[in-house]
Amino acid sequence: MTLLLAGYLLLEGLLELTTAFRTPRAGRTWLLLDGVVALVLALMIVTSWPSSAAWIVGTLVGINLIVGGISRLMVTGAIRRHIGALGT
Repeated sequence: MTLLLAGYLLLEGLLELTTAFRTPRAGRTWLLLDGVVALVLALMIVTSWPSSAAWIVGTLVGINLIVGGISRLMVTGAIRRHIGALGT
């Protein structure tokens, strides 16, 4: 289960980085940050596995959810400001 989580975080990180490079400037930094954090968390799981398999799942998933939520909020705000600036 722990290695599946590492694979998921690796895939999520790569997809976030790909999305960041295909997105206009508004919010790109937050998507890059989210992708890098997901990749670092995946690397942390792989390097500390199997000794930390019992506790690392909940901790790192929680960190990933917090960073992902903050980045989504910041991207939404940046896009709204960008659209607002285009409208005036």
